[in-house]
Amino acid sequence: MTRASEEVEQGSERRQTPYINGPATLQKNFHFAPGSVAVAGAELESEPVEAAEPPSSPAPVREDAETVLWNEVQKGNTAEDYDAYLAKFPKGKYSALAKRRVQKLQEQTAAETRSRLIKEADDARSTLSAAEAGDVDAMEKMTRYYDAGIGVAKDPAKAAKWRDKIESIAAREQLRVAQSGNIQAMLKVAARYDAGLGLKKDPAQAQTWRAKADAAIASEAAQEKERIKERKVDQVSFLGETKRLLKENEAANQNNPSSITAVPSTVVSGLVGDMVSAPFRTTEIAMIKNEAAYRPSTWAKSDSMIARASRRQHTDGSTTENYL
Repeated sequence: MTRASEEVEQGSERRQTPYINGPATLQKNFHFAPGSVAVAGAELESEPVEAAEPPSSPAPVREDAETVLWNEVQKGNTAEDYDAYLAKFPKGKYSALAKRRVQKLQEQTAAETRSRLIKEADDARSTLSAAEAGDVDAMEKMTRYYDAGIGVAKDPAKAAKWRDKIESIAAREQLRVAQSGNIQAMLKVAARYDAGLGLKKDPAQAQTWRAKADAAIASEAAQEKERIKERKVDQVSFLGETKRLLKENEAANQNNPSSITAVPSTVVSGLVGDMVSAPFRTTEIAMIKNEAAYRPSTWAKSDSMIARASRRQHTDGSTTENYL
């Protein structure tokens, strides 16, 4: 106040003096000192001044129940949430805003639904064209579309029609494979004739195919026995030369009963030869089997592995049929 008064007097060249309600001494500068007050340059005793309490922070504003609910509804931002708010506060302070947001969300949902239905209808048309052209995957899709009404009107009868067509195609393929001798396919065809699935129901045909499958199983079992027998022969066949020499020695001893039975050196050398050549013969056996399995067109040729193996030349010039 004193500084403002002084500035006014100076600015008006002392023509204007502000009025101050109080003694003239208040127009002089002063300051408070601990335990005293300085007035007009003099120090006077005064009562201690109690320090003012600092202003307390304002009490938190407590939100009403409607505002709390509205804030939660805005976080979810769904038509259902806004409807819940309107049900509780139909004339609340946010009701108009809630109604506008519900309308906007409904329009957005309707637009998305229209777009999805158009896309599904386009996909159903292209899938139907592929199914009618014989695409089995497209046929399976059409069964799902007609069952659920996706892109087309829901029609269980049309779904069943496409399902029957798929089974018919699968049955024809299994019948073709069964006719080539596949046992599993034979059993599947029999089951189809029993159930009338993809094929006209025919118990007699089902029994015929089961009999064919049983015969094929028996044939395979017999062939497996032969293969086991051949493997056993292969395991002992490397001693063929030794056996031949032993038989010759036995015949010689029978012609001379008084002689002492002994194993001649030729038999021993034959055994050693058989043992040395065993790994090579095993390799030869594998080569012959490989040719028989993968190159049947070479069987009849005179220089094939099988043709050469069928004639075994001995050191004495004789030829015998090979054990293979």
